Amino acid sequence: MTTIKNPEICTCYLSDIERLPLPRFRMICHCKTCQDFLKSDFNDECVYLLKDCDELDLTDVAFKSYQAGFSPVKRGICGRCNKPSFCCIKIGFLPEFLTVPSALVSAHKVPDATGHVYYHGRVADANDEWKKVSGHYLSQLFIAYSGIKALLK
Repeated sequence: MTTIKNPEICTCYLSDIERLPLPRFRMICHCKTCQDFLKSDFNDECVYLLKDCDELDLTDVAFKSYQAGFSPVKRGICGRCNKPSFCCIKIGFLPEFLTVPSALVSAHKVPDATGHVYYHGRVADANDEWKKVSGHYLSQLFIAYSGIKALLK
Protein backbone atom coordinates (compact mmCIF):
# COMPACT_ATOMS: atom_id res chain seq x y z
CA MET A 1 0.00 0.00 0.00
CA THR A 2 1.17 3.53 -0.76
CA THR A 3 2.20 5.67 2.22
CA ILE A 4 1.31 9.34 1.77
CA LYS A 5 3.94 11.62 3.28
CA ASN A 6 2.28 14.93 2.35
CA PRO A 7 -1.25 15.33 3.73
CA GLU A 8 -1.65 18.38 1.49
CA ILE A 9 -2.06 16.31 -1.71
CA CYS A 10 -5.23 14.78 -3.09
CA THR A 11 -5.74 11.06 -2.50
CA CYS A 12 -9.14 10.81 -4.21
CA TYR A 13 -7.72 8.94 -7.22
CA LEU A 14 -5.57 6.30 -5.49
CA SER A 15 -7.43 3.28 -6.90
CA ASP A 16 -7.33 4.77 -10.42
CA ILE A 17 -3.61 5.58 -10.14
CA GLU A 18 -2.96 1.96 -9.16
CA ARG A 19 -4.21 0.86 -12.58
CA LEU A 20 -1.93 3.21 -14.54
CA PRO A 21 0.99 1.76 -16.52
CA LEU A 22 4.57 2.35 -15.45
CA PRO A 23 5.53 6.04 -15.46
CA ARG A 24 7.60 7.23 -18.43
CA PHE A 25 10.02 8.98 -16.05
CA ARG A 26 10.26 10.74 -12.71
CA MET A 27 11.69 14.10 -11.74
CA ILE A 28 11.98 16.24 -8.68
CA CYS A 29 11.15 19.92 -9.06
CA HIS A 30 12.43 22.56 -6.65
CA CYS A 31 10.74 25.58 -8.24
CA LYS A 32 9.04 28.10 -5.99
CA THR A 33 5.68 27.52 -7.70
CA CYS A 34 5.76 23.78 -6.88
CA GLN A 35 6.86 24.53 -3.33
CA ASP A 36 3.98 26.97 -2.81
CA PHE A 37 1.43 24.81 -4.63
CA LEU A 38 2.22 21.65 -2.64
CA LYS A 39 3.27 23.34 0.62
CA SER A 40 6.42 21.21 0.40
CA ASP A 41 10.16 21.67 -0.17
CA PHE A 42 9.92 20.04 -3.62
CA ASN A 43 7.62 18.19 -6.00
CA ASP A 44 8.56 14.53 -6.55
CA GLU A 45 6.50 13.48 -9.54
CA CYS A 46 6.05 10.52 -11.85
CA VAL A 47 5.42 11.52 -15.45
CA TYR A 48 3.02 9.73 -17.79
CA LEU A 49 1.83 10.42 -21.30
CA LEU A 50 -1.65 11.87 -20.87
CA LYS A 51 -2.99 9.42 -23.47
CA ASP A 52 -1.79 6.53 -21.23
CA CYS A 53 -4.00 7.76 -18.38
CA ASP A 54 -7.46 6.79 -19.63
CA GLU A 55 -8.10 5.26 -16.18
CA LEU A 56 -8.29 8.76 -14.73
CA ASP A 57 -11.45 10.82 -15.07
CA LEU A 58 -10.01 14.30 -14.67
CA THR A 59 -13.29 16.20 -15.08
CA ASP A 60 -13.27 17.11 -11.37
CA VAL A 61 -9.76 18.59 -11.55
CA ALA A 62 -9.42 22.31 -12.27
CA PHE A 63 -6.15 22.94 -14.13
CA LYS A 64 -4.59 26.38 -14.35
CA SER A 65 -1.26 28.12 -14.62
CA TYR A 66 0.10 29.61 -11.42
CA GLN A 67 2.82 31.62 -13.16
CA ALA A 68 2.73 34.93 -15.00
CA GLY A 69 3.16 34.69 -18.75
CA PHE A 70 3.45 31.44 -20.64
CA SER A 71 3.85 28.30 -18.58
CA PRO A 72 3.86 24.79 -20.04
CA VAL A 73 2.65 23.47 -16.66
CA LYS A 74 -0.99 23.58 -15.58
CA ARG A 75 -1.42 22.51 -11.97
CA GLY A 76 -4.64 20.83 -10.89
CA ILE A 77 -6.83 21.24 -7.83
CA CYS A 78 -9.21 18.37 -7.09
CA GLY A 79 -12.84 19.47 -7.02
CA ARG A 80 -13.67 16.72 -4.53
CA CYS A 81 -11.17 17.52 -1.74
CA ASN A 82 -9.84 20.93 -2.89
CA LYS A 83 -6.21 19.76 -2.65
CA PRO A 84 -3.41 19.75 -5.26
CA SER A 85 -3.61 16.70 -7.49
CA PHE A 86 -2.13 16.30 -10.99
CA CYS A 87 -0.25 18.57 -13.36
CA CYS A 88 -0.49 18.69 -17.14
CA ILE A 89 2.63 19.61 -19.10
CA LYS A 90 2.62 20.65 -22.74
CA ILE A 91 6.02 21.56 -24.20
CA GLY A 92 6.11 22.54 -27.86
CA PHE A 93 5.60 19.69 -30.29
CA LEU A 94 5.73 16.97 -27.62
CA PRO A 95 2.56 15.12 -26.64
CA GLU A 96 0.92 16.23 -23.42
CA PHE A 97 2.20 14.72 -20.19
CA LEU A 98 0.45 14.19 -16.86
CA THR A 99 2.35 14.20 -13.60
CA VAL A 100 1.27 12.28 -10.53
CA PRO A 101 2.88 12.82 -7.11
CA SER A 102 5.29 9.91 -6.64
CA ALA A 103 3.91 9.38 -3.14
CA LEU A 104 0.64 8.23 -4.75
CA VAL A 105 2.26 5.67 -7.04
CA SER A 106 2.95 2.15 -5.76
CA ALA A 107 6.59 1.97 -4.67
CA HIS A 108 7.37 -0.91 -7.05
CA LYS A 109 6.34 1.28 -10.01
CA VAL A 110 8.30 4.42 -9.05
CA PRO A 111 11.49 4.68 -11.15
CA ASP A 112 14.69 6.43 -10.16
CA ALA A 113 14.46 10.13 -10.94
CA THR A 114 16.01 11.48 -14.13
CA GLY A 115 17.10 14.42 -12.00
CA HIS A 116 16.30 17.48 -9.95
CA VAL A 117 15.14 20.57 -11.86
CA TYR A 118 15.15 24.18 -10.66
CA TYR A 119 17.73 22.97 -8.16
CA HIS A 120 18.83 26.55 -7.51
CA GLY A 121 15.50 26.98 -5.64
CA ARG A 122 16.06 24.05 -3.31
CA VAL A 123 15.28 24.38 0.38
CA ALA A 124 17.87 21.73 1.26
CA ASP A 125 20.55 19.84 -0.63
CA ALA A 126 19.54 16.50 -2.12
CA ASN A 127 21.84 13.66 -1.10
CA ASP A 128 21.49 11.38 -4.10
CA GLU A 129 23.33 10.63 -7.33
CA TRP A 130 20.66 12.11 -9.60
CA LYS A 131 21.49 14.99 -11.92
CA LYS A 132 21.00 18.48 -10.45
CA VAL A 133 19.91 21.14 -12.96
CA SER A 134 19.78 24.82 -12.01
CA GLY A 135 18.40 27.78 -13.89
CA HIS A 136 15.08 28.25 -15.64
CA TYR A 137 16.16 27.58 -19.23
CA LEU A 138 18.41 24.63 -18.40
CA SER A 139 15.63 23.12 -16.29
CA GLN A 140 13.13 23.56 -19.15
CA LEU A 141 15.59 21.96 -21.59
CA PHE A 142 16.19 19.06 -19.21
CA ILE A 143 12.44 18.48 -18.81
CA ALA A 144 11.99 18.49 -22.62
CA TYR A 145 15.02 16.20 -23.04
CA SER A 146 13.60 13.78 -20.43
CA GLY A 147 10.26 13.79 -22.25
CA ILE A 148 11.84 13.09 -25.64
CA LYS A 149 14.05 10.36 -24.20
CA ALA A 150 11.01 8.73 -22.57
CA LEU A 151 9.11 8.79 -25.87
CA LEU A 152 11.98 7.08 -27.68
CA LYS A 153 12.14 4.12 -25.29
